Amino acid sequence: MIHNVVRRARRKNGRSVRSKNYSLRYRYGSMPAPKYEPLGVTCKEAAWHKANEFKRDYEAEKAGLLPPRSIRDAEAKTIQSHAEDYLSDLKARGRDGRKGKGAKQIRSRLERLIRECVVKPERDYLRFFYKVESWSAIHVLSNEKSLFGRSQNLCRMDDPSGPNDN
Repeated sequence: MIHNVVRRARRKNGRSVRSKNYSLRYRYGSMPAPKYEPLGVTCKEAAWHKANEFKRDYEAEKAGLLPPRSIRDAEAKTIQSHAEDYLSDLKARGRDGRKGKGAKQIRSRLERLIRECVVKPERDYLRFFYKVESWSAIHVLSNEKSLFGRSQNLCRMDDPSGPNDN
């Protein structure tokens, strides 16, 4: 097991130049080669603190006690910010349609779906976006009349009181 705090070196004009920030050099378990994680600090004591915190998180993720960092970050964001990120990604890739009309249509459909379907609790938004075929975390407000019958049925699909598959 390798777990060291180092300052990385690189070649600049033929000379070796050390970075002012510390990085973590680690190799845990059965990793084939060591990896580097930038810590973003210039103090060695703070770097060791961040390195030990990284190791604790890594081991908890491997043991299944914590979800991966990407999922934890996604759970912390609201569904509206996920939708905005998706739309900005479409625009950056040039897939937002002619004069942005496709992105406008997608935005209005997402807003309508968010407005009509209520996800409980808030951290289940992640399941809403990444496991859309499951729909188990989505419940429609029973006192509101939905504009889309199909979306209402999709929201109630896994609900025991929802439509039958007979």
